[in-house]
Amino acid sequence: MQMMVKPVVPDVTSSVEPRARPTKAEPPRSMASSTGLLRWASATLTSFIDMIEPIVLSLSAGTRLVAVESFDGEVLTFHSVSRRRSRVIGNSAGEREVLIKAIKRTKLQEAELRLDPERLATARFKIPAAGIEFARQIIESRLDRLTPWRANAVIHGYALAARPGADGQIEVEFAATATTIATASLEHLASFGLTASALGSAAEPLAERLRIDLHGGNGAKARQSRRRRIGVFAIAALSLSVLAYSMTLFWAHQSSERIGVLDTTLAKARNRIVQAAGSSADRDKDFAFIATKSLDDARFQLIDRLTSALPDSTYLDELDIEASGIRIAGTSTEASNLIRLLEDDKTFFGVKFSAPVIRQEDGRDRFEITASFVSPPKEAAP
Repeated sequence: MQMMVKPVVPDVTSSVEPRARPTKAEPPRSMASSTGLLRWASATLTSFIDMIEPIVLSLSAGTRLVAVESFDGEVLTFHSVSRRRSRVIGNSAGEREVLIKAIKRTKLQEAELRLDPERLATARFKIPAAGIEFARQIIESRLDRLTPWRANAVIHGYALAARPGADGQIEVEFAATATTIATASLEHLASFGLTASALGSAAEPLAERLRIDLHGGNGAKARQSRRRRIGVFAIAALSLSVLAYSMTLFWAHQSSERIGVLDTTLAKARNRIVQAAGSSADRDKDFAFIATKSLDDARFQLIDRLTSALPDSTYLDELDIEASGIRIAGTSTEASNLIRLLEDDKTFFGVKFSAPVIRQEDGRDRFEITASFVSPPKEAAP
């Protein structure tokens, strides 16, 4: 009996280690972070320009040139449009040289090109409000269903509603045309020495700027210049704001230091003035008063001293505090003793009644007293 032996093939895949693939050298972290910061700054500036540009356009005065194309694309009718009125300059069906001269008289080198609505594919649909940041990607993924042309042979534009509807979705207005149609129309406009600042539908009102721009003005020199000016203005405004904020902080710091120096100088001047006059006891009392000579603390301490000096049967209804002294007025059952009580406090000098004391029907005396904070100079002995 013969036996057939099947050769055993060794499993080389299990014994041979796979060769490591070479890895690409990663950029340094500092370079990667700088690149990411630049990208973020560029994207932020672009978003700002996209937001501001329509406002600049709506506020800018002047005349626009609008070219409306016929259905077959053979005839262009040119309109001069301003805020006040719109007039027809002429169309390409007439004498070409006359039309070109009329266009040159407008001193405009760009025109909005409006195509016949029959040459466009339009649609309205909704996207979730949460996906508004990805509106462009969502629309581009639907081009095959939204247009009768291939996705790579289409130029398109869209406009989003200002706010979501009751269903929480954003309405999208979409328009597109074939690249061949747009190219032929743009070349036709260029034959009159004009470039297209925008490309859209003639169904939109001439008095208003295009809501949906297919061309986007990417080739328009005026739009590029306008966006550049907006960007420069934004950077300049931000730089000036940062500079102004820095200067404000600097001057605030300088002012705080100057106030501190002035307070120190004023305190020294007060000390010299007190040392130049009066006895040592008077100076000590004046020093104690100056030490409390802050606007709030001095008032509170003065009121506290008055409260302690005056008897409980005395009520004040007037209190005037000035730099040189005080004036108090009120009623008391001990009006005759008030002068002595205030002089004993050693805070007040020249205490006197500034008006006659009047006895009221309830038996209380009405008084008015003035006092000074500075002691009168002593008379020299003969």
